[in-house]
Amino acid sequence: MNICYIITSTIKCGPVNVLFNTVKDYQKYSDFRPFIITIKEDDPNRSRREEFRNLGIKVVQFNPQSELDKIKSFIVENNIDIIHSHGLGPDILNRKLTKIFPDKIHMTTLHNFPLEDYVINRGKVKGALMSALQLWAIKDLYKVSCSEAIQSKFKDKLSIQTDVIENGVIYPDMTDIHGTLNNDRKVFLYLGDIHRRKNTEFLVDFFAKHPEYELWIVGDGDGEYFENVKQKAESINNVVMWGRTKSPSKYYKKADFLISDSYSEGLPMTVLESLSYGLPVILSDIPSHKEVLKKKNWGRIFKLDDEEDLGEKLREVSSSEFNNVDIFNQSKQFFSAETMMNNYVELYRKLMEGSND
Repeated sequence: MNICYIITSTIKCGPVNVLFNTVKDYQKYSDFRPFIITIKEDDPNRSRREEFRNLGIKVVQFNPQSELDKIKSFIVENNIDIIHSHGLGPDILNRKLTKIFPDKIHMTTLHNFPLEDYVINRGKVKGALMSALQLWAIKDLYKVSCSEAIQSKFKDKLSIQTDVIENGVIYPDMTDIHGTLNNDRKVFLYLGDIHRRKNTEFLVDFFAKHPEYELWIVGDGDGEYFENVKQKAESINNVVMWGRTKSPSKYYKKADFLISDSYSEGLPMTVLESLSYGLPVILSDIPSHKEVLKKKNWGRIFKLDDEEDLGEKLREVSSSEFNNVDIFNQSKQFFSAETMMNNYVELYRKLMEGSND
């Protein structure tokens, strides 16, 4: 099976990290050979292009507007069997390719629910237009949701059926997992982009009122929302902004808990990565967060934007004993990159068998 993945670029973000984790050990499967097409230039400071190439994967960039013939030639020359897109732009290209290559298998992984995600991030008008475009793009693609939560939203709100393959992460060595909790002021880690959907400002406002705890913010953003969060944090002694990092592991290993108050998620990689380091999690009560903690008691769920409930949950976890080795071992059964990759390869084989019938 020759699989051509279409992604926007290889800059570090959730979908790109999911793809890297999917293909990292592809050589263990004798019938699986991946290729990657990107449709935009990378930010050199955040690119994973060389990491993909170091795995022996061919990565090429084409402009889907002016280089469609080159894309067609690439697919033919490499005997591609399955075209698998991730994201809005790649899905649009994939839909175009369904007309050119009707004999190929065309599929997408859905990393968000567009009617929530795009509207929160881009506003009602632009978000609605982007959502409509996304739904048009995936119409003729085989659809896989990255979580049960995303699957349910597509089914219940749009009557769209999808498969589910939950995101997975690369687990570190046991010796690298989180150590003992801090004895003094507990450290709560927020790691990720800082924008409206992630609701980071709520956490800053909450911790400003609770100097008994410390909040570490690892990540950055742009625009008015980010600047507002940054300005607030600068005046709060127990809130520390570390900026973007290339080594998130050092924060997972030093903090006591991961915290997220997101309005909407697919299946957040940061949450899964924190569990891979044995770090317990404190999460807002959105479906994808609940999906993680329904597996095992690795932390607490609190009511979205509810300071009183969050305060109660922080008091609970601060006096609770979480076993980081148990969190590591238990979560690995569900959220390892190996499990995710096995599930994708099994699906690819099933689709290939079906196409040959």
